[in-house]
Amino acid sequence: MDNWRFIFRQGIAPLLSHSSLVALKKGLREDDPALLQDCVVFPRANPLAWDLPASACGFFGYCGKEGEGLVTVYEIEQFHERLCLEVEWRLGWPGAARVFLDWCDTTTRSAMRRNLFLEIKREQSQRWQRSSQAWRENQPTGSPS
Repeated sequence: MDNWRFIFRQGIAPLLSHSSLVALKKGLREDDPALLQDCVVFPRANPLAWDLPASACGFFGYCGKEGEGLVTVYEIEQFHERLCLEVEWRLGWPGAARVFLDWCDTTTRSAMRRNLFLEIKREQSQRWQRSSQAWRENQPTGSPS
């Protein structure tokens, strides 16, 4: 399995909310120009831009902006940094988030969109299967006494 795919499946996807997955899937499907490659957030993060609304974001920032309702450059920068740390902690692999983001940034846009779209569909399907299984397991069995 490719490193980027392993990192997404084991480290990133479990951390993303349903709303982030839905927003990201939509952005990938529609080729949203606000989903950037090779950039965390635009305008670029610096103290003079902290309070400005972000107009576009990289992969993690897009999840924060479109999926979690974050608005400012500062909020999105912080979300990006926190997600990077959580992915690396979850996997026990320092630099894992950078490996994934490097793949996102250096892969052609069409290939990145296609591959991540399929991975998100896979994650959503697995979540649905797990929740359906849990629901079935919690249903009463037999007739009441």
